[in-house]
Amino acid sequence: MRYSIETFDLTKRFSLKTVADGKPLKKEVLAVDHVCLKIRQGEVFGLIGPNGAGKTTFLRLLNGLLIPSEGYAIVDGYDVREVGHKINQTSVAVPWLGDMGMQWVRQTAREYLEFEGRFWCIPKQVLKEKIPKLLKFLELEEWADEIPIKFSSGMKRRLQLARVLLRNTPIMLLDEPTVNLDPSSAWTVREYLKRTAKEEEKTIVLATHYMLEAEYCCDTIAFINHGRIIGLGSPDELKKKVVEYDIVKVAVDKVPQETIIRFRGIEDVISINVEKDTEVSPYSIIFSLKKDSTLIPEIVKEITKANSRIYEVSKTQPTMEDVFRRLGEVS
Repeated sequence: MRYSIETFDLTKRFSLKTVADGKPLKKEVLAVDHVCLKIRQGEVFGLIGPNGAGKTTFLRLLNGLLIPSEGYAIVDGYDVREVGHKINQTSVAVPWLGDMGMQWVRQTAREYLEFEGRFWCIPKQVLKEKIPKLLKFLELEEWADEIPIKFSSGMKRRLQLARVLLRNTPIMLLDEPTVNLDPSSAWTVREYLKRTAKEEEKTIVLATHYMLEAEYCCDTIAFINHGRIIGLGSPDELKKKVVEYDIVKVAVDKVPQETIIRFRGIEDVISINVEKDTEVSPYSIIFSLKKDSTLIPEIVKEITKANSRIYEVSKTQPTMEDVFRRLGEVS
C-alpha cells in the first residue's frame, strides 16, 4: 500500500502578543499537536472539526506554506522540512484553494486561468483545450471574459476551483471547496472529487464543515480539535465507535406529555426530543436509547395507552452530525 502523505508528530506553535494589565505578554498557541497520520494514494481524506480546531494550519503545513515547530511530514516523497517550497512548485505540486490576490481586479476569468497555467508551465495547447472545459464544467462559461471582482462569492469560489483543477497533480489539498456554492454546483464538485480520486488515483485532503459532504466523499475522516486528532476512521466506523446510542423515531398525531416525562426517568433513555409537522405525521417523538435497548415495545405500548395514534416506528442510524456533536462534547 502506497501512502501519499505521512505525518510524524507534526506540530505547529504560534507566538501571539497580548496585553495584560498594560504590560505586553507573549502567549503560545498550539495549533497542531503531534499529529501522526497516513493518507493512502487514491483516497479522499476528510478533516472535520470546529472553527479554530487546526484544520487550515494542518493543510498549510502539508503544503509547505508553514514550517513545522516539531515533527515532520512526507508529501509525495518530499520532506516538508527540507523542500517544503518544492511541494508547491514542482510537477508534484499540491494546488491550494485559498485567496486569489489582486489578479481578480485586473484580469478576466479566462485571462486569470491562462496566467496561472503559464506560471505553472502548462503547455499552451493544453491550456487552450482545458480552460474552456473547466469554465463550462463549473458553469462560468458565460462570464469567462468578465473581471472576477464583479462575481458573486459563489462564482469566485468556482473560479478558485477551476484554478486548482487546471493543474494535473497527484495530490489536492482543499479547504472548504464547496462553501458559498449553490446546492447543484456543490454536488457537481463532490461528484468530481469522488470520481477523480477513484479513477485517477489522486489523493484529496478535504477540510469541510458539511457533514453530508464528508460522509459522501470521504473514505477516511479525521476529527480534529485543539490541534489533536481525536477520532479517525471511515464514516461507518466513526458512527459505530463514537455514537453509543440508538435513535428511535415514533410518528404520532399528538404528544403524550405525561408519558414522555415518565420515560425521561428510565435508565435506558438518554434523551427525548419532539419534532413538529413532519412528512409522516403531525409530530415525531425521537428517543435516544442505549445500544441494544429492549425498551421499544414498552414505548409503543405506553404511547398507545395515552390515546396517541402511532403512524410509524423507525430505528435510524446515527449520522455524521451525531459524530461531530459527540466528539465535540468529549474533546
